[in-house]
Amino acid sequence: RKPMSRRLSLVLACASAFGPPVSAQDASSGEVLAVVAAIVRAQGLACTAPSAVTRQDDASKPDEPVYVISCKEAAYRVRIVPDQASIITRQ
Repeated sequence: RKPMSRRLSLVLACASAFGPPVSAQDASSGEVLAVVAAIVRAQGLACTAPSAVTRQDDASKPDEPVYVISCKEAAYRVRIVPDQASIITRQ
């Protein structure tokens, strides 16, 4: 697994401030959806047509946000760990 780049970490840290569920149509949160989908794909999982991403505040840590992303194939829970591979589980 490839480590996450610092730029991606920064984008996700900023994106985690959005909080509530966002859809693919929401322009301001579209970056969060695209980045989390890219993380899932980079780790070899299918994620075509991502439709929504939700930040799980109760499961997140200050520098390890947790998101649930809905893709055409499945929903995934993604814990983003700085400078390491993300922890992804199928929902």
